Amino acid sequence: MAKKEAEAPVRDPKTFKLKVTVGPTISLEDQCRLLGVEYVLDSSRLGEWPDKKAFKRPEMPYEICVQDGKDNVGKSFDKVRLAPNERRPSALEGLAVFAKTPDILDDHGLILTGTTVGPYDVVILHKVKGKIRMEPYSVTFVDEKAGIVTCSR
Repeated sequence: MAKKEAEAPVRDPKTFKLKVTVGPTISLEDQCRLLGVEYVLDSSRLGEWPDKKAFKRPEMPYEICVQDGKDNVGKSFDKVRLAPNERRPSALEGLAVFAKTPDILDDHGLILTGTTVGPYDVVILHKVKGKIRMEPYSVTFVDEKAGIVTCSR
């Protein structure tokens, strides 16, 4: 008999540590440039992680509540369970977290699993040798200095 996986508990909205405004009217690449982030992604390969609950990101500025990934530092992609009221944030949403709290990258990188890069990678926003970079990140890799970010639906 197959072992049934435990369901993630519904996360109390009070536990989302940060509220950010996301501006989708400016491209990800342009926002990176404006914020001094080195953009190491091929925009033609970017997509969205499939969302079973069919979340559609608004085209106008919007707010989200975010778990900043600190609780998920060093955890593998398959070990982070989303609660029913959570979803995977996009690279643009992660950039909004950085814009509001730039010092966060001194503590840990942000793994943004809502944006895919080709068939097997997602996005990481982190500091490398003092420079802030947004680049592909393999879902099979575990980074001891980065955490998977989640956000509210």
